[in-house]
Amino acid sequence: MSTFTFSPAPTTTGTSPELPLPRGLRAEAEQMTMTGFWNTYSPTSGPIELGSWSASAPLAGRRRYDFSVDIRGTRQTSTARAYGPVEAMTESLHKAGLPIEIGEFHQQLTEAGWASYITCRYHDRTVWAAGVGRDGTEATLRAMIAGANRLHGSRF
Repeated sequence: MSTFTFSPAPTTTGTSPELPLPRGLRAEAEQMTMTGFWNTYSPTSGPIELGSWSASAPLAGRRRYDFSVDIRGTRQTSTARAYGPVEAMTESLHKAGLPIEIGEFHQQLTEAGWASYITCRYHDRTVWAAGVGRDGTEATLRAMIAGANRLHGSRF
């Protein structure tokens, strides 16, 4: 079984989001500074934080994923059987009362690591979210937590 614990997101500096952003996100963020961009689309101080996750060896194509998510300092753990970590995280967020639906998905390699940009939807509200990580999976899970914070964070 592999276990992953997340450290704080890599920092990115600059005066504007200079990465080639997806069209819809680029339109929203064109007047933002880099700091403003990351504070808006990848909030690291929200009430929802990813603690750790682990994955077992596959069985019939599916793995067992164990996640820990902190909501306002209270640790919640969740287990999901899924084909991949994004499916498992979606299920875990739903179990925690933080459902999201992923719409658009974009990923790229940057100087700071992998970056994922996603749209997250809950009922009739859709927001962009971003995450940066050592690999594409970590970046995507960070983006999903950022999306949960943008959609559900005001409830806490």
